[in-house]
Amino acid sequence: MDEEGMVNNTARKLFTTEQRKQYMKHHKVKEILTNAITHAEFLKIVDKSSAKSIWDSLCSTYEGNKQVREAKANLLV
Repeated sequence: MDEEGMVNNTARKLFTTEQRKQYMKHHKVKEILTNAITHAEFLKIVDKSSAKSIWDSLCSTYEGNKQVREAKANLLV
């Protein structure tokens, strides 16, 4: 798999057993993440191709970046 989680069919045929397991795990994680969110959230991540990029996108949406967390903490104070 490349950085974006994409694999072409010819490369997939050449996978070793360990690579096949990793490929299947990757797609299982993607399926779990996409099934666990609402349709509105799915539309935000539909362009993501890897489970890691989906996870990072969801984390930034709900946790925010460092500046957002600091702003929330200041607001509470």
